[in-house]
Amino acid sequence: MLLGRVDELKSGKIFGWAYNPDNPSEHVVIRINHGNQVVASGVANIVRPDLPDAGIGDGDHAFEILLPPNISSFHGLTIMAQSQRSGEVALQIATNDDRRIDELFSIFSKNYEDALVAIKDKLDALDVRYSDLEKIDETPVQSLPEEISDRLNRLEIRMESAEVFFVRIDELTRKLAEEQKKRKRKRFLGIF
Repeated sequence: MLLGRVDELKSGKIFGWAYNPDNPSEHVVIRINHGNQVVASGVANIVRPDLPDAGIGDGDHAFEILLPPNISSFHGLTIMAQSQRSGEVALQIATNDDRRIDELFSIFSKNYEDALVAIKDKLDALDVRYSDLEKIDETPVQSLPEEISDRLNRLEIRMESAEVFFVRIDELTRKLAEEQKKRKRKRFLGIF
């Protein structure tokens, strides 16, 4: 089954990504219909750095497709992802809420990464300071100073709680995506 999403329409172009998990090296064809007419097409083969972190292949599954000048909104458009082996699927168009969640998660991830780098730098500095003390004293020290030991324990606790938090976010995001697919599939099949 093909995966993908249309992220935005900006400056006359549609941006998004599409991916075939059954054939990760395939670059999916994107077809844009306005009503029954094909108005643009392209290939999802652009590298986007956030895709590998999200488990989307090697990251070269984004697309950017120029629209005809008379189209300036999603009204009347259907964006299809096509694979020779896996068929085709209509791509979901991200809502404002989807984009806001992506933005917040990106900010959070960046801040979290910056905090981990800062903590690592502090620990490296402590390690250097501790090594210098060992060289001066020249007597082997059996255990870490209490200050360093306490900091390491606090860091370990914080990292474990952050891991749990990320697992919960991942699980919630996966459940929301599954619910969205089920709703869309039901509407697509004409059940609702």
